[in-house]
Amino acid sequence: MELALNGLQAYSFSSILEGSPNEINKTALTLLEQFQHLANEKPPQENSKKMVEMVIDEKAGTMVVNGVQGPVKIFSHSRKLLLIRTAENNQAHFKIGHLKKGRYLLEAEHQFFEFVR
Repeated sequence: MELALNGLQAYSFSSILEGSPNEINKTALTLLEQFQHLANEKPPQENSKKMVEMVIDEKAGTMVVNGVQGPVKIFSHSRKLLLIRTAENNQAHFKIGHLKKGRYLLEAEHQFFEFVR
């Protein structure tokens, strides 16, 4: 959060509530308005993280990855590419019933996730 004071100073915000019209109170009111404006601003969207969700159904032998776009890849723990799908409607569906029990890596949205089968 950045606040440019531009030479403004305030000794107390409590005198604003009393309605005193002197110059210090006007400065305090200006600073209070700047603080309130900064508190109401939304953070930039580029800093927000995107949520990726993996849902594994052991009985059906499937996995659905939600909240992704583009290619989604599954690697063995030794980083060998095993499966690749392109997400449609922010979802990628995999049949993982044939994979041996163990640890695997999933790459989606330039992030890596580890899961156990």
